[in-house]
Amino acid sequence: MGKVRERRVIVAPAFEGALTGAAGSVGTDELADDCLTSLKQHETIVKYAEVSITAAEVKAIRATPISLVAAEGADKIVEFLSALLILEYGSEVLAESSDNLAVRYTDGSGAIVSEAIEAGGFLDQSADTVSNAVAKKDNIVAASGCVNKALVLHNTGDGEITGNATEDSVLRVKIAYRVHTAGL
Repeated sequence: MGKVRERRVIVAPAFEGALTGAAGSVGTDELADDCLTSLKQHETIVKYAEVSITAAEVKAIRATPISLVAAEGADKIVEFLSALLILEYGSEVLAESSDNLAVRYTDGSGAIVSEAIEAGGFLDQSADTVSNAVAKKDNIVAASGCVNKALVLHNTGDGEITGNATEDSVLRVKIAYRVHTAGL
């Protein structure tokens, strides 16, 4: 029988105010607000991006999907985690017939990585409205369809979204994602 190692849980005491260290070290007071850059973080940390989409872009999103996260480079895969969609209502509603949205790789023909984002009851509302997108379960994609590919928002319906003639509504998308090295 092997030896059982002792396990300890270490709980740090609560503190208030700034952290300070020995003379010459850097504490929280000395750190700039933006000093922790993505280059200093582990590659797979959850990242966030926000994209504002004009009404004109929403109405053309079937033909011209909107990039949410750029391709990250050779041997990199962007993993979609979730998105929050916020419609800032303008002066007239957007209209859709059987048009839903989805997050997918590359463009309008790439693999879909989110569950359907129902446009009815969301984009066609006459008030500021919020919806969300969740990752598709068991999303299986050939490596050629996801390595070094962008994530885009696309209209999966049978036609473009219409309405909002003054084009003063805005759709904001806040997306959570991770980047992985494929190792292929």
